[in-house]
Formats: sequence, C-alpha cells, structure tokens
Amino acid sequence: MVSAQDYELTIGSNTFIPGFEEQIIGMNKGEEKEIEVTFPEDYQEPSLAGKKATFKVKVKDIKVKEIPELDDEFAKDVSEFETLEELKASIRNRIKEKNDQRAKDEMIDAILEKIAQNTSIDIPRTND
Repeated sequence: MVSAQDYELTIGSNTFIPGFEEQIIGMNKGEEKEIEVTFPEDYQEPSLAGKKATFKVKVKDIKVKEIPELDDEFAKDVSEFETLEELKASIRNRIKEKNDQRAKDEMIDAILEKIAQNTSIDIPRTND
C-alpha cells in the first residue's frame, strides 16, 4: 500500500489518473471518500497498467485561485507602466517588432536560398 499526505492537487491540472479529479469535485473540507479509478493501459508503471485502484482521500483544505483585475493597478504591479493601456501598447509594440524581424529574417533566408540555387562556382583543381 502506498501513502501520500498533504498533497496539493489543482483541479483541472490532469496530474492524476483520469477520473480521479472529477470525483474530488464537490467534496468539502474535512470530508473523506474512497475514489476508485483504473490506471490507463499505457501507464508508465507496467505493473499498474489497466489495474483498478481505490484511493482513500480526505480534503484538508480548499483554496481558490483569484485572478487579478486587469486594470491600472495591475499594470503598476507587474510593469513600469502607470496604466493598463500603456502596458497593452508596449506588449503590442514588442509583438509587432518581433513579427517584423521574423519577416525580415525569412525574406533574407529566401533571398540567400535563391542566390545559392542559381549560383555555380568553378573550383580549379590543385596539383598536389
């Protein structure tokens, strides 16, 4: 029997056996439950592949991830900009610059490839 304590599981992370997380959803803090799952046929540990397993689970705590508001305060916290619009404009400019540079690099590569295809060089023989 294998045991793990105080494991922090993020619902939606798909880090456990398929079907495990779905059975945790709806449980409350302090609640205990037996969860039955079947290991996938292609599981990394061959001795467990395709086998059924029962896990005894107790929810010790429930945390909720809070996504911050996209506003000027957020922009100040994560960048040197004072407003969200300034941050967005900076991001747009960086993306445009990268795309422009990539297009330029691709054009140069295409030109060099054409030159190489249409160029022949006579290499004289040397008398050793």
